Amino acid sequence: MNIHAVLFRSLVVVLLVFQTRSAMAQTDYTKIIRDVAKDLPAGAEKADSTARALLREFERDPSVNDSVIAKTNFLLAQANLYMGKRNIALNYYQKVLQSPHTAGSPALADACWNNMATIYGRQFRYREAAEAYHKSLGIAEQRGDSSEIVSTWINIGLLSHQMNNNDEAIDIFNKSYAYKVRQRDTFAMTDVLINLANAHYPSSVAKAEQLLNEALALSKRVNNNYGIVTTRINQATLESDRGNFRKSNEMLKEVVELSTNSEMQEYLGIAYRIMADNEIDANGNLDLAAEYLKNARRLAEETERTDLVRLVKEVEIKLGVRTGNYNTFLQSLEDYIKFNDDYSQENARIINSEFQAIHEVKNFADLNQKLGQDVSKRNRQLLFSLLALLGTMIAVGIIAVQYYRLRQASKTMYRMNVEIANSIPLAATRNTVSSVSLNDDTGDATDVALANLYNILVSRIENEKLYLDPNLTLGDLCLKINRKQRYVSQAISEVGKTSFSSLINSFRVNEARRLLTSGQGFSVNEIIEKTGFGSRPAFHRNFKAATGFTPSEYQDWAKNLPPNVPEI
Repeated sequence: MNIHAVLFRSLVVVLLVFQTRSAMAQTDYTKIIRDVAKDLPAGAEKADSTARALLREFERDPSVNDSVIAKTNFLLAQANLYMGKRNIALNYYQKVLQSPHTAGSPALADACWNNMATIYGRQFRYREAAEAYHKSLGIAEQRGDSSEIVSTWINIGLLSHQMNNNDEAIDIFNKSYAYKVRQRDTFAMTDVLINLANAHYPSSVAKAEQLLNEALALSKRVNNNYGIVTTRINQATLESDRGNFRKSNEMLKEVVELSTNSEMQEYLGIAYRIMADNEIDANGNLDLAAEYLKNARRLAEETERTDLVRLVKEVEIKLGVRTGNYNTFLQSLEDYIKFNDDYSQENARIINSEFQAIHEVKNFADLNQKLGQDVSKRNRQLLFSLLALLGTMIAVGIIAVQYYRLRQASKTMYRMNVEIANSIPLAATRNTVSSVSLNDDTGDATDVALANLYNILVSRIENEKLYLDPNLTLGDLCLKINRKQRYVSQAISEVGKTSFSSLINSFRVNEARRLLTSGQGFSVNEIIEKTGFGSRPAFHRNFKAATGFTPSEYQDWAKNLPPNVPEI
């Protein structure tokens, strides 16, 4: 054997050993990635640190192939998505799509486009979300994956509904439902029916109600508790919008029972929040509403649903207003302000850190590839830092403005409490059918009879606008309702806890408030004539006592009222 043959065989052995070691290294890297990915989403931070360590290792190991690098970047994208760092996740998804390996891996590309579309949708970047979904749809159509095609169409339908393109959304959901029917996928059919109902509401309430009933029947037939709970929540919301608060709460009690048994804490918190709101809007049991809110807030914090925490705090403010307890209301309002401040500052911090992290990754890559462009890199670094600083300053400015407006709102809401306390008191039996009359032969009036009489006279004054007559007297009112003056006077004082003149003036003040904020440009003299006040001093005195404003102050205040503060 000559020397050339020996050298050739030695070279072959060395190459085989190198290839074997390289293949073993690729296998080890892939195993690490798979093992870490199994712990997502709980192990998001560990996955992030592990993937970053792998990328640093790849810088020293040129034998690593594109497949391993693409999978590592995808792991980083998933980890940052679960940690709420959406901009960083987008950056890594884009790196995966730029990899030569991804061009031959449609499943990986499809996952990237779908996740990017989800992020864009949450950032209200609807045009980019639609483009990403259509990229995903194109890949699914190339693969001939009919199930993935329909799933992507459903996502596009949801996006169309968010963009108020309900006709397009309805068409997409109808096609998707027909496909799921052919597949006999009853769980997916329920989800599509609920989405279809939401697309029809509120333009076609009857159709939305029909679709929700179909979804409920389908869910019950296959014991789909998730479908029952989500359908019931949608039905309860619809009934609340109609003012059927008792019926809404009956549906939500079923949600509470199923969510408790199935440990669906997120939906349990949503149900308690709506039930509390229903009790408040229906003038129901405010102590029960407070208990519901306490449960809803606990569940929202346990499930880390910041959107639900915000909704709960809004209802807590409404409860404080309804109870007329200024201290409770002020505490709820301050909690709400602090929550929004903390939430805005945390978002600003995360966005700032995301931009810095993206910059650091890109800067590191640029240093390895273009050492001669140090000046341009420093300029880019300064630009990113300035953008991050500008974003932080804008966020702080928004927080300051919102804080000022909410502080102004607290003063307004306090005055609203004063008005509520001084408004027309109604009898406890307002909703009871009047069955006791007070005629000339009646002896001592019972409490029920006085309450019914008070309801009758308040209803007549309000419906017939008797208060607009500046010469209206107690005797005139007694003649109109055919009751004795002493009984009418007794009902006003004992049930209404007020006097005849105060009762009439409260109606006149409410009418004046309506005219002042109607935008019709009435002068004060015209409003005095239209509301039944006999004189300008009487009008000013009663209006100031009821609202805490002079008429002109009230009109100016109403014009400048922030959009998120209700009129008093």
